[in-house]
Amino acid sequence: MIAPLKRFSAWICAWNSGDLPSSSAGSSHLKDELSLIFLCIPSGLAIFAPLCDNGARAQLIGAFVSSARHLKIMITLYGFSYSNYYNIVKHVLLHKGLPFKEVEQFGADDAYIEISPLGKVPAMTTEHGECMSESTVCCDYLEDAYPFNSPLYPADDYDRARVRQVIKVSELYLELAGRRLIPFSISKSPVPAALAQEVSDVLNKGVAALNNLAEFDPYVMGNKLTMADIYLRYVLGVVALAGALLERDFVAEIEGIEDWQEMMADTDIARKVDADREANGPAFFAYIKERYGI
Repeated sequence: MIAPLKRFSAWICAWNSGDLPSSSAGSSHLKDELSLIFLCIPSGLAIFAPLCDNGARAQLIGAFVSSARHLKIMITLYGFSYSNYYNIVKHVLLHKGLPFKEVEQFGADDAYIEISPLGKVPAMTTEHGECMSESTVCCDYLEDAYPFNSPLYPADDYDRARVRQVIKVSELYLELAGRRLIPFSISKSPVPAALAQEVSDVLNKGVAALNNLAEFDPYVMGNKLTMADIYLRYVLGVVALAGALLERDFVAEIEGIEDWQEMMADTDIARKVDADREANGPAFFAYIKERYGI
C-alpha cells in the first residue's frame, strides 16, 4: 500500500508543477492504484484533495468516481422516491456526483433493521459497507467524506452553524409539524380542531424564524447553494400539504420564497428527483392501502 501512496503523491507534485499531462491521470495503471487507495482508505479523497490545485483536484475526483465504478464499490440508498427525507439525501448524492444505487424499501423487515435500527427511511450503506440512517446523519457523512465534491457547507465555522440552524428550524418547526397532518390527507378525514391549532402554532414559529434567518439572495444563506437549500426544498412540500388542510398558505408567508422555489426547481437534479417521486407515487399509495387499508 505504501508504494502506490508514494507514487500518487509524486503524481500530485508533478501535476501541480505542470510536469504531468492531464491524460496521465486517466491511465489504467494509475486507475488501478487509485482503486487500491480509495478501497483501503475511506478518507482517501479527503487526504489527497487538499494537496492539489484546482486542475489536479478535478482529475482526482474524476479518478475516484471512475475507480469506484471500476471496482463496483457503490453507496446504496434505501427508501422510496415519494419520501421527502429520502429525496434530500438523493439530491445531495446527485449534487456531489457520487456513484450510488437505489434499493426500494417501504416497510421494515429483519434484514433492513440491520441497516436501519429503527426501520426508518432513508438509510444508507457506504461504499465500505458501513450502515447509517437518518437523513441529517447521511448528509453530514457525505459532506465529511467527500468535502471537495461540490461542498454544501461554507468554510467558516459560524457560517456552517448558521446553515445547520436553518436546517434545524426547517426540520423541527416546519416539516415535523406539518407531518402530523399527513394521515388526515391520506385518509381524507377532518383534522381535529385542537390538533389544527397545535400545528398552526408551531408552523407560525417556523415561518417567523425562517424569515429572520434566511436571506434568499438568491440562495437561502446568500450567494452559494448550501445544505439548507436542499433541506428546505423538500420540507416545503409537507408544509404546503398541511397548509391545504388548514386552509392557509404558510409557504407564501416566507419572504422571498417564490423566486427561490423557481430557481431550485430549474435544475437537472431537481427535475430528476421530482420525476422519480411522481413515478413512485402509485407504488407508495398501494403500499399504504395494503398496510393500513386506506
